[in-house]
Amino acid sequence: MRRALDDDERLRRSENLCRQLARQPLFHTSRKIAAYLPADGEIETQPLIELAWRRGKQVYLPVLVPFLSNRLWFARFEPDTRLVSNRYGIAEPELVHRKRIAPQALDIVLAPLVGFDRSGN
Repeated sequence: MRRALDDDERLRRSENLCRQLARQPLFHTSRKIAAYLPADGEIETQPLIELAWRRGKQVYLPVLVPFLSNRLWFARFEPDTRLVSNRYGIAEPELVHRKRIAPQALDIVLAPLVGFDRSGN
C-alpha cells in the first residue's frame, strides 16, 4: 500500500508527520535524534531532519556494521555528510568513526514500519 502512494501523497503525509512530531514535548527537549532515509516507499524524513537542524539538534542515521550482521551503528548526519550505498542499496553516511554515537545516548529513535494496530503493536 505504501508503494502505491504517489509522490504528492507521500510528501503530504511526510509533512503531516513532521508537524505532529514537532509538537511533541520529547521532540522539543531532545538534542540527539536518530532518523532514517526512506527506501522502498517509506515516509520521507527530510522535512523532519531539516526542522531538527534548524532547531540546533544533532541528527544521526543508522549505518550497517560492516563486519557484523544484524548490528547498527548511528553516524552523525549533517547537510554536507557524504552518503554511500550499503549492501542493500540504502543510503547511509560514509562511516567516520569519530562521528558515531552509542544508541543509549540518543534521545529519540525514529524507525520506519510497515503497519501497526490500535494498540501500537
